[in-house]
Amino acid sequence: MFIFYLIIISFLNLLLGFLALTRNRKDPTNITFFASTIFLSSWIIINYLADHATDSSLNLLFTKLTMVFAFLAVSVFYIFSKIFMNSNIKINLHTKIISIITFIIVLLSLIT
Repeated sequence: MFIFYLIIISFLNLLLGFLALTRNRKDPTNITFFASTIFLSSWIIINYLADHATDSSLNLLFTKLTMVFAFLAVSVFYIFSKIFMNSNIKINLHTKIISIITFIIVLLSLIT
């Protein structure tokens, strides 16, 4: 029964993000909100899989992925809150480079 609620919550979360994105696809606020809903829904599902995995290697993988998606969700939500507070803000090249480097470092943490 818990998995049913998990799927419904993730679906509604993604639907909310998709609706925000379809209102204006070029608005950075809508784009970052949509990205945060994707990462939050992924984090919810992977966190459930980490708790209910039967194999220890899958359990370890899902636990690491839980940490990755939690970090990504918080990072994107921080960017969303900065953009939401100042609607004139643009994401410059420096911010994009830092975000890509941080994403690569987080993905490399899966190997350890």
